[in-house]
Amino acid sequence: DPIANLNAGAMEIQKGGDMTTAKRYLAKANPKAAETQNNLGIIAMIEGDLDTAEKYFNAAKAAGLIKQADANLKELKKKQNYPLE
Repeated sequence: DPIANLNAGAMEIQKGGDMTTAKRYLAKANPKAAETQNNLGIIAMIEGDLDTAEKYFNAAKAAGLIKQADANLKELKKKQNYPLE
């Protein structure tokens, strides 16, 4: 069930669990869903892959998860030491 896998992946991220496990769940979720893209961006940011995180957050924003993706992009900018716009 893609939704159950999305939720399981999100819970793994929230509890600070194993990101490999979270990725495994998200691989079974709808890859085009904004929430999946956003969660993959969070994992990438946690793992320090900021360029990939930005791509996922922008994809989540384009798919309609605007407020949450914008918040994550602002956090990403802080990590990249860019000034906030």
